Amino acid sequence: MLHIQVDEARGLLAADSNGLSDPYCKFIFMKKKSKTKTIPKTLRPIWHATFHFKANASDLETKLLFQVKDEDKFGRNDFLGEITVDLKAVLNGPIAGWFSLKNEKGEEDEKKRGQIRIKIAYEQDKEKCSRALSIIEQKQLTDSKTQHLDVFVGTWNVGNAPPPSDLSAWIPKDKYTLYVIGAQECKYKPREGFTNCEEDWLKTLTNYMGPKYILLKAKSLSEMRICLFAKKEESFKFINFEVATEATGIGHVIANKGGGAISV
Repeated sequence: MLHIQVDEARGLLAADSNGLSDPYCKFIFMKKKSKTKTIPKTLRPIWHATFHFKANASDLETKLLFQVKDEDKFGRNDFLGEITVDLKAVLNGPIAGWFSLKNEKGEEDEKKRGQIRIKIAYEQDKEKCSRALSIIEQKQLTDSKTQHLDVFVGTWNVGNAPPPSDLSAWIPKDKYTLYVIGAQECKYKPREGFTNCEEDWLKTLTNYMGPKYILLKAKSLSEMRICLFAKKEESFKFINFEVATEATGIGHVIANKGGGAISV
């Protein structure tokens, strides 16, 4: 029994105009095509996809190609990266860990394609196979280390006036991994090229933060806004987003009072 688990990927290339991708992973074993589900709008997909194959040791005399692609509803799916695993190695014990994605020639290039985490185990029965992978999972959790995180949190009463393009008096640039930025009374006439105030506000922040940062999430409630930026090279670390708003005006309906939140 061959057990293949495609867990997750991180630091993937952005294939879409929104700075994100819609990634999935596929591979072929014993002439059977297998594929994870597509995770929309992320560079840090979590698939936790498992596949079981009835296989003998002789079936492992091959190399397995895992490809990560961006799914497009129209047109050809974009190639993001791939890895090749020599299955013979699994006869000596499970294969597990993070593997750096390479280009279509199987080589590393100037693009940082990210990494994929997979587990492969071979046992005579499914139960032993699952047990072996469970032991690996526990070891990886034990070995993981807590990392330091620099966070900037700031909020500003905009006074219903357009903000300046230079926000350095308020937001220290390029100093933190994560920026949580809030605003109140942020409702003004959108400037030329924008259809509404929220679009204007987010574009102002995005331009100021620059290409090293990516907007992960944003949420508005009436004139209140909250958004989350992360350093692009470390954005893969932030997953499982949830956003919420709560109006606390009359009847908990009027949004002249209230708040918004983002969890990660």
